[in-house]
Amino acid sequence: MSVQSELEQAEAAASALAEGRVVVMPRGRKGEPVEVPASVVRVLAEVLDHARRGEPVRVIADDEEITTQQAADLLNVSRPYLVGLVDRGEIPSRKVGTRRRLKLSDVLLYREVDQARRLEAVNALAAEAQELGLY
Repeated sequence: MSVQSELEQAEAAASALAEGRVVVMPRGRKGEPVEVPASVVRVLAEVLDHARRGEPVRVIADDEEITTQQAADLLNVSRPYLVGLVDRGEIPSRKVGTRRRLKLSDVLLYREVDQARRLEAVNALAAEAQELGLY
């Protein structure tokens, strides 16, 4: 049996997940095999994809709260800009003392909607440029 690098292990596991099904065998062969739910298999596939590219991975729950700085980093904006989004009600938050906390799921939803809005604007500009014969 050859020793595989972490990258090779991630690639092999990702290939195995292509089938979309994972069964866990209990240790010592006692007990019945357990099938991993499809939602967890999708997360595992995403984690392995990042690992295969050599990217660090951290799995956290969607309802985990993050700081304004973490949210700003996630959105690739400055913290003051993010605070403005929160103040305008574009991203919900709650106060813990004098600090704001945001749900990760709310920040990810904002990012998804913002990206869709940007793509729509780019498509509209491209269509206008084509109509004007600039493209």
